Amino acid sequence: MGYKFERRYPLLISSGMGIGVFVIYHALDLGPLQNLKDILTDLVTFGAISVGFLSTALTLLYALEDKKIISQLKQLKRTSNSAFHDILSYMMRAISATLFLTVGSIVETAFADTHVHILFQILISLLTFLFSISLLCLYRVIRILAALLFE
Repeated sequence: MGYKFERRYPLLISSGMGIGVFVIYHALDLGPLQNLKDILTDLVTFGAISVGFLSTALTLLYALEDKKIISQLKQLKRTSNSAFHDILSYMMRAISATLFLTVGSIVETAFADTHVHILFQILISLLTFLFSISLLCLYRVIRILAALLFE
């Protein structure tokens, strides 16, 4: 996977998914989901657990700073930054994405009972975008951390 694609694929895929959900909901004129509040509650839980996992992983990464693999990552240049810096920035993006998912789900709970179709379509598209970008950012971090463990 190329460096540019690695950096951008969560945003690109998530944007496509959010737009796709909006187009489908708008074209089929679908109404609100019956169990949306349950889904939003589950997303808040998922986001909170993900932030906790990532924060712990970030703390462990800083604790391993004197290990050989970390010093190698700091010396390895991918662009102007070291690979270690890239990993840290990916982790911060994943934490940010899951925090936005959690806060967005809490805010969208207030609008869960809306009967305005266009508002619901926008909200469900935004929710799809936030959930997919969170998953993809988490996947990227887990994939990189797993690769570090196996070296």
